[in-house]
Amino acid sequence: MAHTVRVLSTLVTHLTAFARSHDPPLPNLVGIELLNEPQPGAQNDALKEWYRGAFRALRAVDPSLPLYISDAWRTDEYASFVKAAGVPFVVLDHHLYRCFTPGDTATPAAEHARRLRDPNDSTPQTFARVAGELEGAGGALVVGEWSAALNPGSLRGASDERAEKRSFVEAQLQLYAQHCAGWFFWTYKKEARGDTGWAFRDAVDAGVFPLDFARPARRLAEHDPERDARRDRERDKALGEHTAYWQQYPGNYEHWRFADGFTQGWDDAYLFATLGPSSSGYAEEIGFKGPWAKRRAREYVAQKGASNVWEYEHGLAQGLRAASADWAAVG
Repeated sequence: MAHTVRVLSTLVTHLTAFARSHDPPLPNLVGIELLNEPQPGAQNDALKEWYRGAFRALRAVDPSLPLYISDAWRTDEYASFVKAAGVPFVVLDHHLYRCFTPGDTATPAAEHARRLRDPNDSTPQTFARVAGELEGAGGALVVGEWSAALNPGSLRGASDERAEKRSFVEAQLQLYAQHCAGWFFWTYKKEARGDTGWAFRDAVDAGVFPLDFARPARRLAEHDPERDARRDRERDKALGEHTAYWQQYPGNYEHWRFADGFTQGWDDAYLFATLGPSSSGYAEEIGFKGPWAKRRAREYVAQKGASNVWEYEHGLAQGLRAASADWAAVG
């Protein structure tokens, strides 16, 4: 395993040097995955120790490149591991499929979709819990593999297989948009055409994968008094709720820091949106909200001190979400 760390260190050295040698630097280096789908079994503690060593080695090469690790199908456990490791910008990679197990086969496609949409079902609850824990630690959750594939048993009796698959895809996209920093569909294409479960290209062509999966780009004014007024109303509302909640727990708070964070988060969300429209036709969004909040918090501490900086971070997170909701409502 020491050899693997040396290989990873060499790869990161060359990748980052290549990306940064361009003017402007290439923006599409989104991280490196240390291992794909490890199954540690009884060696789980050894895997975690290896990860810690790999973190140290790779952070010595590059302090900011996102480092991805598999959750080894132990999502809560590895989210806690990432939080305890205290290493900046570690991303937990979860793979979601619903076509392999006997339980998958016995479950109708519509039920698979319903469970993914139900916030009280196990998978959405896990995503919500883990994403919150990782975001607070400056990390993130991504779905590094998923697809439109369903076992034929799940489609038995379906009157419209394309519609069933599309509903399944839309349920996944909704879940990922709510809780994840991003996703990677497996895979772009296969040698033979026509597989709308595993080939993204064919799924799009057949209408299984919707084209409106992300926010469409639109021209925005850099300065918009009406938007600022909406921001201030939402900030004051959120600040009131934040203050009322913490009044239940006496302490030395500085709630004005929450307001500062909310304003920053809202403005950052719209700043990203004004970077477009991109050539893709979709608006730019902040995906890695946890790492972004930690970066902003470091800047804030340098200006206004470190006391109660958690209030600033909470405000920033709420400002980001409020701006996203505002975009959808105004659009």
